[in-house]
Amino acid sequence: MDRLREQIAWAQRAPHYRQTLRHIQGCDLKTTEDLPRLPFTTAEHLRHAPASLVCVSQGEVARIITLATSGTSGRHKRIFFSEHDLARCMDFFAQGMRDMVSPGGLVHILLPGNTEGGTVDLLHNALGRDGVRVALHGFPRQPEKIDFFALPALPKEHPDCLLGQPVAILRVAHAHPGLRPTRVLLCADYVPLSIIARIERMWGSEVFTHYGSTESGLGGGVECCARQGYHWRHDDLLLEIVDPLTGAALPPGQWGEVVITTLRRKAMPLIRYRTGDRGRLLNTPCPCGCDLPRLDRIAGRFDNDLHFSGGGRLSIHMLDEILFALPEVLDYTAVLRDDFTLELSVCTRPDASFQKVRDALEECGAIPKPFTLHQNTCLPLSPAKRVIQRNHAV
Repeated sequence: MDRLREQIAWAQRAPHYRQTLRHIQGCDLKTTEDLPRLPFTTAEHLRHAPASLVCVSQGEVARIITLATSGTSGRHKRIFFSEHDLARCMDFFAQGMRDMVSPGGLVHILLPGNTEGGTVDLLHNALGRDGVRVALHGFPRQPEKIDFFALPALPKEHPDCLLGQPVAILRVAHAHPGLRPTRVLLCADYVPLSIIARIERMWGSEVFTHYGSTESGLGGGVECCARQGYHWRHDDLLLEIVDPLTGAALPPGQWGEVVITTLRRKAMPLIRYRTGDRGRLLNTPCPCGCDLPRLDRIAGRFDNDLHFSGGGRLSIHMLDEILFALPEVLDYTAVLRDDFTLELSVCTRPDASFQKVRDALEECGAIPKPFTLHQNTCLPLSPAKRVIQRNHAV
């Protein structure tokens, strides 16, 4: 609780928190049961008045990341980082990767961007600091054209770890079945269990997942060798699970909305930030020996749910599990029409039978009707987070 009290005191340098926390004193926070006394921070604050949450001078801001909210238009969220904040993130990346690769090992990173202070740059530097060799490929828009052995500094060997977004890595696995990395780390989007299972079958790799966001400081939590929940950055983040409707705190084991409070953030502390992610805390000891609470795998986002007149519910995460369980499917897009017809455009393997996909979806009955199905053999890969698009009449 000492770090929380210190972060509250620091946050009150920012105009927003100076106003919203004006009645809160550090001594008022004795246990985590006192957290509900603190007001929530929301994505709207990051869109409409992000500078009001900043605690440092302009000269102390090392990086500003602008984010478009999935599936919406309008103002973007802006998150500010100091050099101290970026260094803390790099420390987490280094620690989190040590279960997956040892000094001298080889990691291929297939993520977009490599700007200074960005995720790829911090990860690259963290691995290099630990003596790990790194190959940067950018986002694999054309997986079949990647030459994993083209860099002269790297030997022609199977990588110890491949790191990238779930759908992109699935398509890389189909394009390069002989690559067979020892481990795979999936990140930067929701990770369907069906994609994990397919990658494990094709490559025989151990597949790990990471949970985090720009708001959590680029890194949040990562699975250990036991792969039974995320070990999060306890020194940097305090996690709660709350009822998404009432905001009331929920005990370990119950599903609700993940709420984060930063503990060491300098540029832009976030106090009880509502992530919109559906999760739950696990307070049983991890098989790896760690007895600190863990975060169970994320079960989608609350704002991605579509509710139908008959009481049915559908989200991009549910569609992911249904469609990627079919071995013919490589990718898809989904558009909901005004009449609640769901249009699915599905990219399949070149040698796959599209009729098998159609029959399987008709038989499973998990997708609310009516829906239409189209084959798209050249669906381009995109690093954007996956959503069900809404097509409303003007």
